[in-house]
Amino acid sequence: MIFMSYGGVAAERNPVINDFLVERLVKAFTEIHALGVYHEDLALRNILIDKDSIDFENSHIADADDRYVVEEHEWALACCQRAKSAGTMKEFKSMDFGE
Repeated sequence: MIFMSYGGVAAERNPVINDFLVERLVKAFTEIHALGVYHEDLALRNILIDKDSIDFENSHIADADDRYVVEEHEWALACCQRAKSAGTMKEFKSMDFGE
């Protein structure tokens, strides 16, 4: 049996994005990927805004320059920039990695 808690609001439900939020997301992704951790299920539903949490249930550890880490990092930064320029998360139907 596994018990999990859920705190915060999933990014996909956060209607407005601002520079501060984007900076926090970019910082989190940069630090995580620098350690060689890639999420493998990175999506707005797995990023909790209020508690600065990301669901790492499916994460893996690799070298920081592993192609999975690099590709996920590039994708995450591109998503942050798209969200920032649009000013809202709701304009993206899916930001799931690899789609």
